Amino acid sequence: MKKHAKTVSLLIVLLLLLAAFGTAVAEDELVGDPYHPETLTGRITSQGFNQGHFDGDGLLAFMELYPNLTLENDPIHSYEKNLATIAAGEPLPSFIMCDISQLPLLTSYDIWEDVSQPPYNEDINGLLDYIQPNMLDTEGRLVGFISGNCVCGIMYNRELAKEYFGTDDPDELADMFPSLEVMLQAGEDLYERSEGKVYMFAADYDFYGAIGDSLIKEPYVVDGELNFTNAILPRIEILAYAKEYNMFNLGDEWSPTWNMSFYENQHIFKVAPTYFIGVITKEVEPDGAGKYGIMPWPKESGFVISGGTAYLIPRDNPPQDKLNAFAFLNWLCYTAEGGKAWVDINGQVTCAKALYDEEEPFEYEHPFFCGQKVQAVYRTIVENLPPDARRRPATPFDAGVGNAVRQAAMEVKQGNLDVQGASDMIIQTLMAQYPDLTGWK
Repeated sequence: MKKHAKTVSLLIVLLLLLAAFGTAVAEDELVGDPYHPETLTGRITSQGFNQGHFDGDGLLAFMELYPNLTLENDPIHSYEKNLATIAAGEPLPSFIMCDISQLPLLTSYDIWEDVSQPPYNEDINGLLDYIQPNMLDTEGRLVGFISGNCVCGIMYNRELAKEYFGTDDPDELADMFPSLEVMLQAGEDLYERSEGKVYMFAADYDFYGAIGDSLIKEPYVVDGELNFTNAILPRIEILAYAKEYNMFNLGDEWSPTWNMSFYENQHIFKVAPTYFIGVITKEVEPDGAGKYGIMPWPKESGFVISGGTAYLIPRDNPPQDKLNAFAFLNWLCYTAEGGKAWVDINGQVTCAKALYDEEEPFEYEHPFFCGQKVQAVYRTIVENLPPDARRRPATPFDAGVGNAVRQAAMEVKQGNLDVQGASDMIIQTLMAQYPDLTGWK
């Protein structure tokens, strides 16, 4: 009798194991394999900064590779909308997108899929080294994807460069301005020489943002304290210096007056992250062919890693939805084919190491830039980065600090505040906004 009972018990255990195994197999068949396109089916819901964010012939390569997947883009993208949706616990799309500066706050929420784990097994070493740390959350999990290689060059108005500096050749200009110090010194008398008609740069952000980033590599917050003196104050000092010598005349980027500046012959230089190539040529001044050139960042003044669109997959989404989203983002951000498509879609190369073994994306002679191989310029910038080059270490406070600095910068530009006044404004704003900060230094 006891022997019979043991046999029955063993059969029950075996049946349960078989049932569990059968369920696992069924789920695997439902989910599919992101590295075998024919096994995936369904739709991917996404967000874009505009209706055409994922449009273009380049996307056909993905559709051909994954014929059973469709990508549906919601053009109404908003960082604030994402935060509100997360706070309310409401469903998110297959993946969300944000500016890389907003990534630290979003990844402070423990709700994103770690794509280094099965069934994805993503290898972060497929990305360029300098961007890898920014794809990790505070626990070191690989949760982020990135499109665009995030480095900056300098766009220049060819006509004005030739008039005031004697050449419109990018190599000659790069030799003429080996450092930011030399460039800014050359700008001290430009406004007077042009009788108030021409400015060295266009916007205040060029100084407190990009130029500040090239000189400052420390995080905004260290050990719970606002790192004001080393990471924020120099940005306001650079801006005040530029204002004193009339090196710019506009407010922040993307304002209507800034957009109009591309049509006017008032500014010689503009800081140009890689995404400028697509945005400026397609949206801001599509008729400006031949008007601009691109030169590398001054070689003696470090580097600028700025901008970049990041993507995250919500952990609580259905398994099929997550794998479909991963298939697209892996293709876009990690493969040479996706990188070449991104050049076609948005005019910029990605951070995929595999892309830099290809020649085709870097050989295109861009008509907007007088036939210059602009992507080759950005590749040279990447190749010349020091081995330890990294974007400024990110913190969850970055978006708030950026907003506070932007507001203070506007007051400096308008002559309402000096450096001390702007400093007080930033510190008071941030200490009130973030009660967890223990102080500032």
